[in-house]
Amino acid sequence: MPADSSHGTVILVHGLGQNKSLLLSQAYEFRYLGFNVMLIDLRAHGNSSGNVTTMGFRESEEIKLAYQYISEKGEKNIIFYGISMGARVIAKAIYEYELSPSRIIFEIPFDNVERLVGKRVRMLGFPEEPFGTMITFWASVERGFNGFIHSTSDYVQRIKCPVLVQYGALDQIVSEQETNSIFDHIACNDKRLVKYPTANHELLLNKDPDKWRKEVNEFLVK
Repeated sequence: MPADSSHGTVILVHGLGQNKSLLLSQAYEFRYLGFNVMLIDLRAHGNSSGNVTTMGFRESEEIKLAYQYISEKGEKNIIFYGISMGARVIAKAIYEYELSPSRIIFEIPFDNVERLVGKRVRMLGFPEEPFGTMITFWASVERGFNGFIHSTSDYVQRIKCPVLVQYGALDQIVSEQETNSIFDHIACNDKRLVKYPTANHELLLNKDPDKWRKEVNEFLVK
């Protein structure tokens, strides 16, 4: 979605079980700020092919391809925006393929697959353990990746550009400790952590649009 006389291009990446249409509101906000936007469906999501997700492990290839596509058009100011699993996939792509975006916005990122699965099964009425470990192990075997070492805190250690991390204080899936761990491990010193006091694991723009616009605008124009 090109913008006239753009300041750059924002690549938006959705979360687990979502698709690009759920980020249209954010896309319009970035367009209003004068940026081109690119929305993608990760594999096994939305209109993309496949029926198996690896919780962000192999999806990093899609991020590399999106980045290359925009870069080959001559764009120098490429910004990543990722929500939940989308943030994790972006971090892994930068770690694995040494991508060099200008800026990154992470929202409600999770750090560890085992804890994520455990929190989700708890919300369904089951104990986090042993179900978190069992499901992570089975998914790892079935889908060919090691969910126990799939850590966002490790991946962000190769990020060199400015980063804005935003999260909800009432998040029932990702703990504040996890968020702090991810933030602390980001290699770049130019980083900002923003808490939304009344938000859960949800789209922060929808929860507090005024705060979201203020934080994102200040981050992008500084």
